[in-house]
Amino acid sequence: MRKVKVITALALTVVMLMVMAGLASADDATVVITDDPIINPLNGSTVTNTTVTVSNIWWKLGDPQIRHITVKTSNANLYAKVTGTDANGNYFDTGWTTGAEDAGRVGANWTANSSFAKTYTFTLSVKGTQEGAVTVADNFGTVFNGTAAADSASCTRQVLVPEFTTIAIPVAAILGLLFFYSHRKRKEE
Repeated sequence: MRKVKVITALALTVVMLMVMAGLASADDATVVITDDPIINPLNGSTVTNTTVTVSNIWWKLGDPQIRHITVKTSNANLYAKVTGTDANGNYFDTGWTTGAEDAGRVGANWTANSSFAKTYTFTLSVKGTQEGAVTVADNFGTVFNGTAAADSASCTRQVLVPEFTTIAIPVAAILGLLFFYSHRKRKEE
């Protein structure tokens, strides 16, 4: 009976690995914004940085290839930009966007090379005075093109304000510990 369970577990593991390998070899690029949601104080000056990864690039379109990464926000009072270094070591910066939907989309070209990296990591910076959504999109070519034929992929994350309790509870805990140790020290003296 125990052998049957072990063999079944191994068979399921092999099937899961095959499925995961199949998903990883899909022909569509993948864009992932690490933080979900992005927490920003929304005071207009504090910049919150998070990571954006681009992977599963469709190399059938060429290798190396010029790609276009864009960012947009859903609120005119929310700013975002993407920066990074491409396969050629060139730095790019989309510049800050503050527009709603495609009217405010900004972008930059970058070069991908399969012999350099299969996954590229960039920085998404966010600042503003109101909550909203940030969308990062990447595709083959030198301009934004949202069609699947352009190897297009995107990721959207909400930008939220930290709630008062999120900040107040850790501060109160630290103050409580300081008070406790101070009281204990005076008691020992």
